[in-house]
Amino acid sequence: MTQTRVINEWLNDRKNHSLHPYQFTCLSTIMKKMYSDFELQGISPDALDTMMYKTISQRLQVEEATIAVQSESSSSPTRSILGTITGGFSGLSNSIPRPGFLSKIG
Repeated sequence: MTQTRVINEWLNDRKNHSLHPYQFTCLSTIMKKMYSDFELQGISPDALDTMMYKTISQRLQVEEATIAVQSESSSSPTRSILGTITGGFSGLSNSIPRPGFLSKIG
């Protein structure tokens, strides 16, 4: 779980700064992949659902909302580009596994 700790520390170092949309996309993908890889290796969901994981998940949800709001309020010519980019983000936080999500599956 060293990866989770490193990502958490990196995000904590940047508490006062928003993530760039590309950083958000990368971190969301990394967290989703890491969680599913550990799960496939047989690590129990209880062991994966640490406070660090929950903190990272919450931060990514906030960043997703921030990116969506920034793109909606932007009146610059890049609005259509940002709208296209953030359109790909919608629902990304939903694809990040939530603590205990396996218990809800059949």
